[in-house]
Amino acid sequence: MRLFAVIEPIYHSLKKNYLIVMPLVFIMIFSRFITVIPNFTPLISLILFIPLVLKDKKLAMILIIIAQLFADFFIGFYDTMIFVYGTYLLITLLAFKYMIGINFYKVLSSSVVASIIFYITTNFGVWYAMDLYPATASGLISCYIAGIPFLKSMTLSTVIFSTTLFVLFKVVKKLRPDSFTLQNN
Repeated sequence: MRLFAVIEPIYHSLKKNYLIVMPLVFIMIFSRFITVIPNFTPLISLILFIPLVLKDKKLAMILIIIAQLFADFFIGFYDTMIFVYGTYLLITLLAFKYMIGINFYKVLSSSVVASIIFYITTNFGVWYAMDLYPATASGLISCYIAGIPFLKSMTLSTVIFSTTLFVLFKVVKKLRPDSFTLQNN
């Protein structure tokens, strides 16, 4: 009986916006396969926008992890997965707090902040979990310097994709107000 009490709200949340959520999850999965420029993906943007269509934080986090595990199953698992996945979950939680009353400024600022958070945590993970840099302060600094090109492409892609999603959500909502419910708007 307790399991049903946990699953029922997740089921209703997913059912309500199924036609929006499932394509977002598939884009999360397949965007990992089609990247030509390293870190130029819509992934962080999609994570930022999931709270707008899903009310349930647990479901959002579960879907993000499942999408990543599925993609990593084919791409390959790696030493810094805990840092990457943990950062995705952190960004999800922050999006649930920050993306309330969405406007262009919030989309732009959250895109930049999320990219910086990803850069800081995952580069720390590279330094900590891999033997690419010495386990010293200068090794950590070298790791962060080496990650700057990835930060640039991630920030640019997140701003572009987030702006695009913001415009698309606003257009769809204006044209078909009953097509889906923006949870925090």
